[in-house]
Amino acid sequence: MAKFTIPLRDAWANKAKYNRTRVAVSAVSQYLRRHLKAENIKLGPHINKFVWKQGTNPPARITVNAEKDKDGIVKAELASAPQDFLKEEKKEKKAPGRLRRLIQAEPDVSDIEVKQKAAEAEKAVKQPESKLAQVLKEEPKPEKTTDS
Repeated sequence: MAKFTIPLRDAWANKAKYNRTRVAVSAVSQYLRRHLKAENIKLGPHINKFVWKQGTNPPARITVNAEKDKDGIVKAELASAPQDFLKEEKKEKKAPGRLRRLIQAEPDVSDIEVKQKAAEAEKAVKQPESKLAQVLKEEPKPEKTTDS
């Protein structure tokens, strides 16, 4: 990981007030492109927030840490950014709601049984009851008798 102090004042000094910060952010990319000889530059959110912090009055210089990976992509982040942010964490995918409830309900059941129960539950939801089963569930209506 290389540490660079990038001068920004020369980039934005003679620009219109409303363009200065936008020009400063692009100057960071151009500097890294020139010095690391890469076309694909990814700037971290802390760089952007630091440059835009004062609105249209960007800082004169900025210190960044940049790293070029195997694919030629340069990832840059503010040198004073928190270190835990720089680590990429992979989030675990959660199981679908029905499966998650089954797992919580029966923690000692093996994965195969949980998957089978989840498949049965999905199958039951997808297949409506047959008309015959509906008719059998209905109670017979009492016949009307006329007392005259």
